[in-house]
Amino acid sequence: MIDRLHFIFFICVVMLFSMGRNTAWSADKAEVPEEAAEMEQQFLVAEKKLQAPLRRLDENYIKHLEALLKQKQIKGNLEGALEVAEELKGVKNGNFVVSKVKNLDLDHSKKTYFRARQRTLKNEAPQHLRLLKAYKSHLLELATSLTKAGKLEEAVRVQVYARSLDAALLVQEKRGSFAEPLRYGKANWDYIEDAIKREKLDKVSYGGESQDNYYDLGDKTRILVGFRFALNDFGGYRIVRGLQAVFRGRDSKDVISEVSLGTKKPLEHKKVVAKEGYAVGAIEVRTAPFIRQVRIHFYRVISERLDPDDNYSSSWYGKWGKTFQQDRVDAGERIPVGIHGKYGLGMDKLGLVLISREAG
Repeated sequence: MIDRLHFIFFICVVMLFSMGRNTAWSADKAEVPEEAAEMEQQFLVAEKKLQAPLRRLDENYIKHLEALLKQKQIKGNLEGALEVAEELKGVKNGNFVVSKVKNLDLDHSKKTYFRARQRTLKNEAPQHLRLLKAYKSHLLELATSLTKAGKLEEAVRVQVYARSLDAALLVQEKRGSFAEPLRYGKANWDYIEDAIKREKLDKVSYGGESQDNYYDLGDKTRILVGFRFALNDFGGYRIVRGLQAVFRGRDSKDVISEVSLGTKKPLEHKKVVAKEGYAVGAIEVRTAPFIRQVRIHFYRVISERLDPDDNYSSSWYGKWGKTFQQDRVDAGERIPVGIHGKYGLGMDKLGLVLISREAG
């Protein structure tokens, strides 16, 4: 569900940005210094290039809505067609509809679109900010050069315009700061704790069907957000020989499990945990034949599920040569609440404990 307050803030920022970009000399181009006009053209070209991904995203969403509208019309679904038509009209006019829709496929499309828009804005905002700062700096340098050349009126016009960019800079800074909090919901802790309590859980793992000798759900109120790896030397390499789960709950505190899989006397410990709002989405392992290296992929937590499309990855922990087999354990959209595995001569099985799809 879209966070209404952050979304309204997003709309206000977009409106402010469009107002903040009114130029001080747009009414009388004849009086614009030639050098300033060239700078403006260079800036506009660079700005258009930066905004291209966002334009493509909007264009693709419009095409998707047009196809969805046609589908609703063919099926004779009047209510669905009207909702899609309203959304399509709003997007084309730049007026985003905040209200929740009844149409499930439209609701899913909206959420997918805004998640993609969030990521695009987050990537574009800092680059746009640097571009604006560089443009303003060059204009101020031009004003100084014009002053030295005795062209005082032109220097004043350039300086006034350069300072008028402060509004756009402020808006761009806000765009960068709000991009991260714009979410579709946080972890539903009541749902998570209830699912664990009722044991509505699934297991996925690397290592086949061999019997587990390790199972850890922490204090049964938290989600899995990382690991504390135990590393020892073997075969000329420092490999992962054990691990402990790291859990995070509604208090946002990270708790390292007291239970460990594998060696309890490592030469070195290394910890990796998710950023706020993310959890362990997948575990990637390299084996020869036991686990030698591990890499974690983190997925965004959205209420009662994970969003695999919003992800990032850790580096590899442990080192090994060129001969290995690579496997991956993936949670998909299910929320991780624990780990399980088996340790004999080495770690030969490792998996995730997940909230079942039937938990709701």
